[in-house]
Amino acid sequence: MVTFYVAPINAFISTLLRYKGAALGYCIGMALFGGTAPYISTLLIKWSGDNSLPFLYLILVSLIGMGGVILGQKIINETKASINE
Repeated sequence: MVTFYVAPINAFISTLLRYKGAALGYCIGMALFGGTAPYISTLLIKWSGDNSLPFLYLILVSLIGMGGVILGQKIINETKASINE
């Protein structure tokens, strides 16, 4: 997972701010999605009574992450194309 995260960071953030930007983005993502996962899973089980329902939360978060990777790749390709022109 870290490999998908580190490569785009090199294209977006200058060398001076790269580690701060990478750490901030990683920590915010972990706090929002990783920190709330147990709470949301418990609420989903409580509201539905179905112990297998939290997988929907995992699927949703995975789709958001996949969308970010696709969008990031598109932005990187556009940036490279504009630099090569």
